[in-house]
Amino acid sequence: MRDVLTRMATLARKLLAKESVGLPKEEGYIPRGLIRDHFVEKTAAERLVEMVLAKVKDEPFESEMMPTAFAPVTMPPGVRDLKKAKLMLITDGGLVPKGNPDKIQSSAATRWGSYSIKDCADLRGEDYEIFHGGYDPQFVRQDPNRLVPLDVMRELEQEGLIGELYDEFISTSGLANPLSNTRRMGREMAEKAKRLGIDAIILTST
Repeated sequence: MRDVLTRMATLARKLLAKESVGLPKEEGYIPRGLIRDHFVEKTAAERLVEMVLAKVKDEPFESEMMPTAFAPVTMPPGVRDLKKAKLMLITDGGLVPKGNPDKIQSSAATRWGSYSIKDCADLRGEDYEIFHGGYDPQFVRQDPNRLVPLDVMRELEQEGLIGELYDEFISTSGLANPLSNTRRMGREMAEKAKRLGIDAIILTST
């Protein structure tokens, strides 16, 4: 207890004096996963190679990133009969109609949109654009079906391999999105799908 209180007092004095605070292992406080910029001698690539080699050799190493843990999600029951199922398409790849009517942000999106594909068997590049950073969207611009596979789903629908494709697809951007945003939007999308009686969703990403 004495050692802990001593470290706490030392840290408190630094904070009160507005002095720079060192790393958790140096100051003795609990890591919180905060990322701060500072100059180092070795590049990120060099540090990464050293960590990989240490891991391979079963030697001790310390990651610069806090591991993320997620609560387990119970797997839903499988679709009994796809020939009678109602399906929906959802993407986090940022495909939206020209003009981005819902003003979905290209990064850390807080909104999502639902767009009509009624009586449509093929998505055309001139009708859509991409609001999503972090990947090269040129191939999706050429053929949006590469991201939202409407053409293939219509073929399956016509062949009777699936019961029905819902006449709207949902889209948002998944880049650099805080969990608070993604969880909320995911719940909203799931609630919409439940109200519509959707049996299965095909979720595509970049």
